[in-house]
Amino acid sequence: MKLRFAILWPALAAVSGCAALGDAAKALGPMKVEYTTKSGEKIEGTLLHKDDGQSLVQIKYGAVTLTAGDVASAHELGPDPMPAAGDVRLATLARALRWMAAQPWGEQLLQVPATVVGTGTLKNVPYVSLRSGNFEFNVYGDPDAPAGLEIGVYGNVHSSTSRRICQAALKAVLNDPKDRAMIDTLPAQGGQAERAGLIFEVTPPTAPDAFGGWWLSVFDKKAVDAQRANDRELVLITIPRSQIKASDIPSVTAWKPHELRLARPEESGAQGRVYLRGVHRKDGGYVIPRPI
Repeated sequence: MKLRFAILWPALAAVSGCAALGDAAKALGPMKVEYTTKSGEKIEGTLLHKDDGQSLVQIKYGAVTLTAGDVASAHELGPDPMPAAGDVRLATLARALRWMAAQPWGEQLLQVPATVVGTGTLKNVPYVSLRSGNFEFNVYGDPDAPAGLEIGVYGNVHSSTSRRICQAALKAVLNDPKDRAMIDTLPAQGGQAERAGLIFEVTPPTAPDAFGGWWLSVFDKKAVDAQRANDRELVLITIPRSQIKASDIPSVTAWKPHELRLARPEESGAQGRVYLRGVHRKDGGYVIPRPI
């Protein structure tokens, strides 16, 4: 594959645990929330899903899953509308994540570690990886101005229904109607097309970089090159897979072993590293929130 919320809502509520927030999210749509974890950490974001004692919270540059055991208290800060489309051709991470979480197949959505790509067009381009069942959605480069968007399916890769879901999902995060129309021109067995600097591509499961999945992607060629991380940045924004352990996890935003199990396998001969949660660009370079 080539490629904090300050205004309080009048109905502010303080609760222990997440049940009341989950009910509010279902009734009123995504809610701005503030959590205090039992370790004293503050998490502010948007509650997207709450089920079976787990809450999916959209944070500034990604998403985090909180369990009832993590949370000491939670406060509603009011409804949070869908991020605006803006005048860019590819939706931002914030908008794409919100749309994906709202789909019936997105109820299991969570962010997983993104394996560093060590070869090819996407070498050293940071990305955010989201999984929901057999579906995976990736946002490459700057979360506020992505270089590429990609969705794929594992498992029943020849399912026409799964492929149609992928097509509809990618169309939903393309802001230009002419770009959306390009999706319908791509052959399901693999191929690519170009329009005004964007590459539209289908990668079949037989391709060496497909990880056994069927993929639909769109990339901005110039942005991919411009948003590649340098060697110094890679050291700061990645972590070896071997350091992701269940014991002594410093933050709820740190990767968990069960999340790593859903990540792409490392490439042969690669460094075995994954990107930290919250990687984004600032002043022309890649950074992460602190602490992580």
